[in-house]
Formats: sequence, C-alpha cells, structure tokens
Amino acid sequence: MQFRAEKDTMGVVEVPVDVNWGAQTERSRKNFSIGPAASMPLAIIHALAYVKKAAAHANHTLGVLNVEKRDLISDVCDTIIAEKLDDEFCRIRRDIAHLCGFCQADAIEPFMRGQSIQ
Repeated sequence: MQFRAEKDTMGVVEVPVDVNWGAQTERSRKNFSIGPAASMPLAIIHALAYVKKAAAHANHTLGVLNVEKRDLISDVCDTIIAEKLDDEFCRIRRDIAHLCGFCQADAIEPFMRGQSIQ
C-alpha cells in the first residue's frame, strides 16, 4: 500500500494514497475506538454535509469565509449529499469494524446499512 504525507497541527501522518480523507481522520481511525464499531449511519453523515454547507454559506455572508472556500466546501458537501463518497465513509467503517474484531462479512454488512449490532 502506498501512502502520502498529510500535515495538521499535530504534525505529519501517513495516509493511504487512494482515500479522500486527511490527517485528522487518519489519526482518529488509528487512535479512537469509542462506541460501537462503525456506528455512524450514512444518513447522519449526509445530514452533517447539509449542516456544513449551510455553515459555509452563513460564514461567507458574515464575511468570515471567502467565496472560494465557501464554494469549495459547498461542492464537497454536494458530493457527499449525492452519496458519491459513501464508499469512502464505508471504508472507514469497515476498517474500524475489522480493528474491533468484526471481520466477517455478515458482521460488517449491518454497518454498511447504518444498523448496529444487537
């Protein structure tokens, strides 16, 4: 597997080259296993994209976010809302499920549908 270097306020972290996430998501994948494995339904992720898009537009209106950043955030949110990045979010969920011992397909599949293990 090939990696790229991503940098944030904590320093540099290696992220797989074939994913869309950055340093903070990669750190979270490796360092936090709180709650049920892969428990955030895709519907919540899509809803958060609406919130992020609205916040970008509000911050632009308030003069604290330039139009280029507003449009970039808005475009990415539209891509998430259109479910074009669901595989990325599901990949994170599969990785977490595997790390937590849920590595059989029948154990992971409910997470892909936004369900939790009973």
